[in-house]
Amino acid sequence: MKNAIYTCQHGRNLIDIVIDNGQAYFCLTDIMILSNLYNPIDKLKTMLNLTNMKEFIVNGFNGKKERRIFIDETDLCRMVFYRNKKVDKDIQEWVIKELLPAIHSEQGAVA
Repeated sequence: MKNAIYTCQHGRNLIDIVIDNGQAYFCLTDIMILSNLYNPIDKLKTMLNLTNMKEFIVNGFNGKKERRIFIDETDLCRMVFYRNKKVDKDIQEWVIKELLPAIHSEQGAVA
């Protein structure tokens, strides 16, 4: 089964999402930018205990294929809820009320 690739938007930020065998994976770099987390990926992996990472090839901004690291829903929540600052509340609300419900309804259609 071929992976379904989606792009969603929050404000000015675009987030690539891959549906792989019914499981949603979110582009780690996009989530880092959205969350203003600029630590090296290895440090984030240890700091947040990110465990479910996969590499997928997606179209980059220049139209060329790029290899990117994606994380599952559990790791997405770890990243989004890691910091509990007022500015993060908007992102947390968007993830819980819009992004995840949209992904779950799409997965039902895909799976």
